Amino acid sequence: MFRFTAERVKHLKKGSKFNLVDDDDAEELLTHDGRALTDIQKYDKIMGSDDDDDDPGTIGADVVKVAHFGGGDLEPSAKPDAKLSRKDVIADLIAKTRHAREEKHIAKDEMETATEELDAKYLKLLDKVKAVFRPVGATKSEKTERDDYDKLAIGLKIDADTRATPAERTKTEEELAIEERLRLEEMESLRVARMNAESDKKEHRSVDADTTEQKSSKKSQKQGFEVRFDSDGKLLNAGMVEPVSKKKVAIDSDEELTDEDVEDENEEELDDLINEHHDDQGSEGGEEEGEQENDSDDADEDGDADGDDNEDGGIDEEEDDEEDDNMEDEEEHQIDGTQEIEKKTKASSERNSPVVEDTDVPFVFEMPKKYDALAELLTRYPPGKVHVVLERLMKCYHPSLAEGNKRLLSKLFLYVLRFYDDTAASPLSSDSLKLLGLLSKSLYSLMKFDIEFSVRCVRALIRQNWKKRISKPKSPIPFSLITLLRLISCLYPVSDRWHPVCSPAMALAALTLAKCRISNLNVLARQILLVTVISDYVEESRRFVPEAIAFCQGALLMAVENDDTESPPTTAFPVSLPHRKMLYIREELQKDVQVKPLEIPELFNNDANSDDSDLMRCRVLRALVAVVQKYRILYAAHEHTFTATFTPFVSLLKRIPTSRLPSAVAEEVEALTCSTEAECKLRARLTQMSRVVTEKSMLKMLEPRFEENFDPERPRMNRDQKRQGAKAEKEKLRYLVKKETRGAIKELRKDSAFLMRKQRKETAMKDRDRREKTKRLMSGLQSQQGEWNKELFESGKKKKK
Repeated sequence: MFRFTAERVKHLKKGSKFNLVDDDDAEELLTHDGRALTDIQKYDKIMGSDDDDDDPGTIGADVVKVAHFGGGDLEPSAKPDAKLSRKDVIADLIAKTRHAREEKHIAKDEMETATEELDAKYLKLLDKVKAVFRPVGATKSEKTERDDYDKLAIGLKIDADTRATPAERTKTEEELAIEERLRLEEMESLRVARMNAESDKKEHRSVDADTTEQKSSKKSQKQGFEVRFDSDGKLLNAGMVEPVSKKKVAIDSDEELTDEDVEDENEEELDDLINEHHDDQGSEGGEEEGEQENDSDDADEDGDADGDDNEDGGIDEEEDDEEDDNMEDEEEHQIDGTQEIEKKTKASSERNSPVVEDTDVPFVFEMPKKYDALAELLTRYPPGKVHVVLERLMKCYHPSLAEGNKRLLSKLFLYVLRFYDDTAASPLSSDSLKLLGLLSKSLYSLMKFDIEFSVRCVRALIRQNWKKRISKPKSPIPFSLITLLRLISCLYPVSDRWHPVCSPAMALAALTLAKCRISNLNVLARQILLVTVISDYVEESRRFVPEAIAFCQGALLMAVENDDTESPPTTAFPVSLPHRKMLYIREELQKDVQVKPLEIPELFNNDANSDDSDLMRCRVLRALVAVVQKYRILYAAHEHTFTATFTPFVSLLKRIPTSRLPSAVAEEVEALTCSTEAECKLRARLTQMSRVVTEKSMLKMLEPRFEENFDPERPRMNRDQKRQGAKAEKEKLRYLVKKETRGAIKELRKDSAFLMRKQRKETAMKDRDRREKTKRLMSGLQSQQGEWNKELFESGKKKKK
């Protein structure tokens, strides 16, 4: 950079050597202390223009003319004959100049004095105005400012108050539970008081009745028991306290169990309670009950054997083998009693228990000790208030309130689970579906108190459904199984690779889907609903379910024109006519007809006959298309197996007679066909093998060669192959790099030469300065030496004399 600047300066000096006008000369300015005189105020008049004749402090043009050029008379009219000398004229001129300056100072002083007087008057006026008007931003009543001592005292007082007041402590879970229970009890007492007050207004009581009631209340207060402790923590009235005893009583049985048998009987009780419901549903007639019980016993034994062989499937636990033997022995004793009790309680609850209003729901409940008591309690209230009852039960018997509440809530979970299963097995309605949704939320809240016990309960229910499927594998799917699978997906994580509840539930769903015989459209629609539930299980994990894919493919085969050569993928589908074309639409439907979605009560109503109309087939086909679309989206992540899995679906979807379908359904089928085919083509990795075809070389002919971009200046440009292609471009780039390298080396050499010249100049200047200084020193020393020698010489002469 310095070299470049020096070269430019050198060239400019050479070019401007013979210029007559120097453009670089700047106007000279007079300065004082680094500032221009024109910027200083006291030099304004001095640096002013000489042409200003109005200024009295400057010499006029007439005076200069007379005094400097001719020496004439300054006042020719007054003294025409008198002549003044040059000295007198200059003295007169100096006197006039001084007089003008004095007048200027006097005027300036007068101006300053007038300004000060006006400023003083203005300040007085401002004081008067301030006294009349309030300034902006000031308050009407200004507070007197406190001194430093008062401010310090107030600050210390405020700090002391803030430190003295403690912050509110966060309450523990036990304290919150106690407060919630007390709040519910208080609200219950207020509700009872309001109810009694209303009855007191309506009824008339005598004085004797009031006195007897007061006496009885006093007696009841005297008979009340209160636990008291001494200073050591021992009971003062220990004799009145009954010893704690743990008893285990089976439902509908008077036999008591000891503490040693509690753990073994837990699994038996779970299976017994759930067995009661299933066995009660399985018995249809008095004569057939014994046969069905024998069949169920045989099926239980087969199920146990299968469970032992299939431990890897997650269907039975490791410790269930010993518990199932004891469970089956007690099951026979309890089935007969529970069946009659359930029938009586259901009938009595339907007839005698009226529906309670929303405002009459109490705040405190007693924990039901049996399932029948819980069923009677829940059927007493509308479906919308069942979750309120269960929530208040959970709050009243929170585990932090008493020691045995956790066990009571575990039993409540078992009873609510059984009530959930009973509701799903009963005839469906809108209220029952709403009740199932509320019960699932309550079960989720109850599960948190003892997750391990809830897992055992749900596994027991899965085990009972498994045994029922083994005994009757071709029977239609009940709604209780669908609700059980839905409940499991709400309670537990279904995305785990293996789960003690979800894995057996998935195996149960796959077994049901593979073994259930499809006899009509109603059963087929139930199967589609089950496949939808399975898709919810694998939505996050994207796990491949071959039973679901095989069912969807077989169901689509029933919706097209097929023959005997096309066999379904599983044995669950019918192979004979007309059931083989169960979903095939024979007649053309209207394009604008409204196709309603399938309803659950319509599918699981056993009393209704199966509808075989084309509109019903269209509704089932639409549900099937939606399920296939969902599985296509789920398995789109399987890049290597997607094409092999969904290629058969494309051919079946193209064979569906869309011209006979309504416009909405036809559009959905076509959209599914196009999307599936596009995904298959995108992920298709198989290519047909073929032989390599080589081009045959032809004979070289003497034909003229025409160059399209011929350049006469460079004729060999297009002919020379070395100047074309990537290699030629590479050579060009190499040449450019070499050229730029040479230029860079040249510039570096110039820089180094410039630095060397500059260094030599600096060295020469230093040497010159050093030589001059040395010369000055030597001359000075020589002069001193000469003077010294002279003094010595003179002193020697004096001594000789």
